[in-house]
Amino acid sequence: NIAFSKGSGDYKIAEGLSEGFHIIRLVNEGGYTKPCAIDSVTFSGSMIKMAENDFYIEFVGDSISAGYGLGATAGEVHDATLAYPYLTAEKLGADYTICARSGLGVAYSAGASNIFENYYPYQSVERGTAAYAPTRTPDLVVINLHTNDNYQWYSKGGNVEGDYYNFATFDAKLDNIVKTVAKTHGKDVPMLFVFGCMANDKYTLATDRSIELIETKYVPEGYHIKTVTLPTSRDGKEAHPSASGAKKQ
Repeated sequence: NIAFSKGSGDYKIAEGLSEGFHIIRLVNEGGYTKPCAIDSVTFSGSMIKMAENDFYIEFVGDSISAGYGLGATAGEVHDATLAYPYLTAEKLGADYTICARSGLGVAYSAGASNIFENYYPYQSVERGTAAYAPTRTPDLVVINLHTNDNYQWYSKGGNVEGDYYNFATFDAKLDNIVKTVAKTHGKDVPMLFVFGCMANDKYTLATDRSIELIETKYVPEGYHIKTVTLPTSRDGKEAHPSASGAKKQ
């Protein structure tokens, strides 16, 4: 891992490599402090275009998908390549994209603006308003966004008039997620809603409501949506999944 200093500068990622073929993966994990932009990458030698894998997955999520807390036992380390989206893609030999941000939710989480619709439509929300326009259609879209909603809904007293967590508000935001993904990729692209990664028995209102709507509204309307509950892990930082928990997930 390379920790960048404030400001701008040039950094060496690798040197002294033996002659031959090497794969170097760049993962920008600057979202926990301040946005970090990679302006350019230069190299010696020749670049070989990688062949696409047969399967392509798009992941959408919150801190669980972003890898927050996985390295809690080793200090303030957040290695997103140990989170379940990366591990899943590698296990399946799939190509992937990941849209994940700590605190992200369906209707409300760590701030009124920290919801799906304010981040998913953009290439980089910190650097402009250019729209996300994928050149490849995913075979599957995996959505894990309900953990913050469950907690906020519970802590704010549930379905209270005037609260963000009345059913009308939540239902509309969930509907926007389903419709946005379908509009972006086509209605036939299957979606998998993931629950339970850092579940708490008290915090299930958003999960239960989503499963109810998926089964009674969206599946009958022809959307290809399934739900899955993954193994719960709360032994990482701030009750997030640990690296071993993410591996099980």
